[in-house]
Amino acid sequence: MSDDNRVTIQYAVDLSEVPNSSQLLLNESIDWLRSALAALEDVNFMDESEPFQVTAEHVDKIRKALAKSDQRIADCIAIVGGYRQTMIALSTEQPQAPEEPQHQHAEMFGGGNMADLTDQIAQLREQAQGLGGWIDEEKE
Repeated sequence: MSDDNRVTIQYAVDLSEVPNSSQLLLNESIDWLRSALAALEDVNFMDESEPFQVTAEHVDKIRKALAKSDQRIADCIAIVGGYRQTMIALSTEQPQAPEEPQHQHAEMFGGGNMADLTDQIAQLREQAQGLGGWIDEEKE
């Protein structure tokens, strides 16, 4: 398979796994760089026992390995940059106010939450007082 047939892939990991996954990718790139450096140190253009074309092809192969490593490092930078932006966004999000608890029989009284029920009780009190009804304020 030719090195020119490269594609970008995506996959999901837990947010907490991003630094470790990025480090694994970077370590792979470091291994490629070490191999390329070792191969480059073995190149000898003065060696007359090896045809120049073979040496040139060997150097070109090393150059492509360096480009592959460079691309992997760029991928790591993009991943870590996205991770950083996500962490900043998560740290600046305003916590949502908790919803008021639903009373299990609230729907019977026309309300969906405690605030609605409290308003309805206040309205009933006003109506009862207007009718001369008695409300025990102490039992609230």
